[in-house]
Amino acid sequence: MDNCQPLSYACTRGTLHDGRQVGLTRTIGGIQTYFSKPPGESMEDAILLFTDAMGITFENNKLLADSFAANGYFVVMPDLFRGDAVPLDRPRNWSQTAWFRNHLPSDVGPVVRAVLCEMQGSGCRRIAGVEEEDILSIERPVSIVFAGGGGYVNRLQRQEIEMMLTEAKVPFQTTLFSDVPHGFAVRHIHDKKYNKFAKKQAFLQAVQWLDFYMKGEGSAKGFSAWT
Repeated sequence: MDNCQPLSYACTRGTLHDGRQVGLTRTIGGIQTYFSKPPGESMEDAILLFTDAMGITFENNKLLADSFAANGYFVVMPDLFRGDAVPLDRPRNWSQTAWFRNHLPSDVGPVVRAVLCEMQGSGCRRIAGVEEEDILSIERPVSIVFAGGGGYVNRLQRQEIEMMLTEAKVPFQTTLFSDVPHGFAVRHIHDKKYNKFAKKQAFLQAVQWLDFYMKGEGSAKGFSAWT
């Protein structure tokens, strides 16, 4: 199973959402990072949030981080691309293929490790680039939300992921939203009501999962929730 492939059209397109960011950006471990604090500013329950290709300056990603913070989580969202996220307004000579080659997992990994060195525990939402070894190495509860409208993971790959998680004997949940594009949980299309519904449901599902495994009966600090 391998869905680590060049970016699709859906990876770099979407709609800007309305809202006002409440977090702040500062440097941690040498990496520009967006922080959003929960009410009361507790850091006990923290989320390491991985962005899509648009990076931490993309308003939608900041609003998503703020939404998790509003639900009681301290959110840490690092600049995975070191200032070179996919631009909203692309110049004519901008190359998607060249950009992808410069931001492979081997390039992003050191960024994540640098930030993790400054944090305790680990939780993540990983947007793409998941390979078989990522699944096989999971030792904590995991939740995965799939986009059924085409993109990185097809039906057979979804089944393979579920089989590997079953064999690994880790608690897991998988959710499939049909007819939504890759990246829908961040960049839904405003004029499509189902896309908006799916985005909201994916977020609520993630919050419920976090609440159970970080604050509730299933509390076990360290988990994964992937979209």
